[in-house]
Amino acid sequence: MQLEIEMKAKLADPQKTELQLQALGYVLERKYRKEDFYFRAANSQEVRVRLDAAQSLVTFKDKQIEGGLEINREHEFEISNAALMIELLGRLGCVEIVQKTKIGSAWRKDLLLAELSDIVGLGHYLEIECVLVVPDETSAAEQSRLGREIKIQIVGELAALGIGQSQIESRTYTAMLRELKSAL
Repeated sequence: MQLEIEMKAKLADPQKTELQLQALGYVLERKYRKEDFYFRAANSQEVRVRLDAAQSLVTFKDKQIEGGLEINREHEFEISNAALMIELLGRLGCVEIVQKTKIGSAWRKDLLLAELSDIVGLGHYLEIECVLVVPDETSAAEQSRLGREIKIQIVGELAALGIGQSQIESRTYTAMLRELKSAL
């Protein structure tokens, strides 16, 4: 199983942050445009279909958010036809709840991945994440312990970038996009 541990922060100056990432030793991995379609099943499970130039993926997560730190048991698989998957989800009774477009760049430093993104409708964000492969039987307590250890490293990286606690965003992008949609 994959355990994804991440934090995100709202950015005022993404160009400055990009230069700081380079200065801290992050290496550009790729530029991207990700089109995400989020669906909710009758049991409230959310499913994401992601279209990316590199691949199309279906993802569902078991989420836990603590003080801006997101710890996800991530279940993901590649698909060959995203349009058919979206149609299937609709036929199964899933309701599309939001769409998200992320345009940006991915930067790597050791086990950390930093994504500098423009989230269409929300603005510029930096996400720093670490994805660990852990045994399926890893307990929730062990997952939390690993999350706390990685959080120390991520918070250190954010501090080195001059990003303070007030910039940390604890809401998910989907929650922010739903709020934006309901305000219109």
